[in-house]
Amino acid sequence: MKFLTILLVLLFSLTTNSEEYWLAFSQQGWGTTGRGYYIQLTSDYPQEVIISNSHWQYTDTLQLTTQTVVHRIPDVVAEPNSNIVSQGGIKVISEEPLQVMLVNFEYLVGGMTLVREYNELGSEYMLLSDIEDNPNNIQIVGIGKVIVHINPSVNTNIGNQPVSIPINTGEVVNIKSQTLNTHGLSGTTITCTDQHTGVLTPCAVFNNSQVFINPQSNCCADDIDHQEIPIKYWGTTYFVPYIKSKASGWSQDRVSDIKIIALEDNTVLHIDGQQVIMNSGTVVQYPTNQSQLVTAAKPIRVILVTRGGHMDWTNADPISMNILPLKYTQDHIVFKPLVHPNIQDHFLIVVHKLCNDFSYNGIPEQGHTPYNDSTCSHYYSIDTSRQTLDGQIQAYQYSFGNYMASYDAYGTELYTESDSVFCPQSPTSIHTPEIAPHKLPYKLPYNYLGQETKKYQVR
Repeated sequence: MKFLTILLVLLFSLTTNSEEYWLAFSQQGWGTTGRGYYIQLTSDYPQEVIISNSHWQYTDTLQLTTQTVVHRIPDVVAEPNSNIVSQGGIKVISEEPLQVMLVNFEYLVGGMTLVREYNELGSEYMLLSDIEDNPNNIQIVGIGKVIVHINPSVNTNIGNQPVSIPINTGEVVNIKSQTLNTHGLSGTTITCTDQHTGVLTPCAVFNNSQVFINPQSNCCADDIDHQEIPIKYWGTTYFVPYIKSKASGWSQDRVSDIKIIALEDNTVLHIDGQQVIMNSGTVVQYPTNQSQLVTAAKPIRVILVTRGGHMDWTNADPISMNILPLKYTQDHIVFKPLVHPNIQDHFLIVVHKLCNDFSYNGIPEQGHTPYNDSTCSHYYSIDTSRQTLDGQIQAYQYSFGNYMASYDAYGTELYTESDSVFCPQSPTSIHTPEIAPHKLPYKLPYNYLGQETKKYQVR
């Protein structure tokens, strides 16, 4: 009995007192100059963080204080290859909530994206890619013994027909577009199931665009990375903030593109006073030079993409950011902009609703009338120090290279794994799925059981 009690206590501690993050890097296409694979860790607590890859028997243990650490992953561990299945999956385990950023850099090009904690992953995805007419890569990280079911929307390195690929923990399925097209791999669906039971099981999906030339501006190459949002966290109402350019003195004279994909047929979309009927997997790209409220009758997903050199008249690379459904807000975010020689100008957007008075670095900011650019979103030019936000908010951070000096740029939503709430008046958790499970709009090559696995099961 004593042994059983000790075992139960040990299992409880392993399943409740740790945070877990999974990630994989894309194959870089720009040569070897300045190449590096990094993760940026920002902690609100003193804690131990373990970074590992089982295939390469690689483990690093970091002792964090309340600080930010940029940690380089050895190239042999992180660098993907041309195989459909590779061994580049990296696991980060922390004792307390942590903000993890994937940083994928080469000389004058690079990207950074938020990495979501295990409990924020899903088993069903529909891809939404960034820049048109450029190579598009997808990395799917296995967590446990998984079968990855892929239905490509275009011709890829695995063909253009539905395929199922079994992988083990830490293995990565690499999908690459074979032809250039308007929306890359957008509309491709991915579903992960347990190899033994067929039950839906979480996996992590990362999307990379290698932008050799941005067709909207004929300028500026870049790697653009973002982590895909699971279908169960899609929404129907989004506030899309305007990305003010660094060289225009915050004036709204630069156009960005809002990209929207629909989950289901006959989705009625409303944006900027216009109505569009969308079918499953179709993409609407809407250019705008102001913030927009985007609503739909059925679930949609939204990203915001800038047009590269169009943003600062000359040199800024394009960036892409996941836009979060307006119903999901954060009550506490700790973050730090990326420190890199090629990036000098850093900006922060805080989105709030009428109930959302918030504080930035401990200084109160008052919320006002929602859905107006001057009152629903606050813009800040920021330094590279560690910073905090508190309140019921959404936040986005983006950075550019120095005007007329360098090209790098990145953008990301901000997130610290903690309780998140709806607004107003109805507290809940972002862990509560909005759409879960959801049958995808094609026949899966297995019995659909519609059941999620539990967090921190043995794997």
